[in-house]
Amino acid sequence: MGELLNELRKGAVLLRQEAPPDLVDLTSQTIPTVAVLLRRSTERLDTATRERFALLWAFPPKSATFDQEALAAVWEVADPRPTVRALVERGLLEPVGAGRFQVHALLVLHARELLGE
Repeated sequence: MGELLNELRKGAVLLRQEAPPDLVDLTSQTIPTVAVLLRRSTERLDTATRERFALLWAFPPKSATFDQEALAAVWEVADPRPTVRALVERGLLEPVGAGRFQVHALLVLHARELLGE
């Protein structure tokens, strides 16, 4: 449990850090934070997919895994596959084999932030 809390604390700090310089916004000549980059990614999702991504905060971060049945239960949908596919394609959900998935601690923090908006 201590390792998980430590990882989440590090993730919270990382969310506030600047992204790599090669991601500079040429219009404003600024370097976005990691949180801004994540927000840009999730803002491009359709409303239902973005809301389901936000509910990923309920899952423990990497290295814990979960399956599509767990996602269907949290999302309250019969078929989670379209949303799973969309999130995997955007790198917001990671397949680990045997029908199981995991989510990075930074993405759990971002998902939690989305719920607070």
